[in-house]
Amino acid sequence: MTIFLYLVVLPSPTLPHTRYGGRKMIKNIKNERGSVYPLAAAMITVMIAVGGLLIDGGFVLYKYTQLASAVDSAAIGALDSYDEGLWEEEGKIEIDEGRAENQAQYYLNKNMTEASNLIVTVNNANVEVHAEATVPMFFMSLFGYSEIHIESEASSDLS
Repeated sequence: MTIFLYLVVLPSPTLPHTRYGGRKMIKNIKNERGSVYPLAAAMITVMIAVGGLLIDGGFVLYKYTQLASAVDSAAIGALDSYDEGLWEEEGKIEIDEGRAENQAQYYLNKNMTEASNLIVTVNNANVEVHAEATVPMFFMSLFGYSEIHIESEASSDLS
């Protein structure tokens, strides 16, 4: 003996039917129109962040290269401040610290005016130059990074 169960699905009196059957709420849940908008908004934000990182990162790299070149030229230019009289008389190399700092400042300003905090260290025939600069951010300022600090140092020797 077999017993058959018949399930009868009656429409709910609170949810009206649509023309093609089913409930409107279920139809609206299955409707996926407009679901790409949140994804597109998130992707645009990510693309702006990555693009800003690339552009600002490239600009920081450019400014760092410019600062490194300026510091190198300042270190080499500071070597020109050796005592010529002492060199001609005794054959001894001695760099005047005050002149070396002035020469380094001159060459640094000629090559990069944004550089600051110049430190010149003279040790007999050796000159070490250290400088810093602040690079402004363009796109990354939207994410809280308005500027970045870079620094470079170089040394040169006459011996």
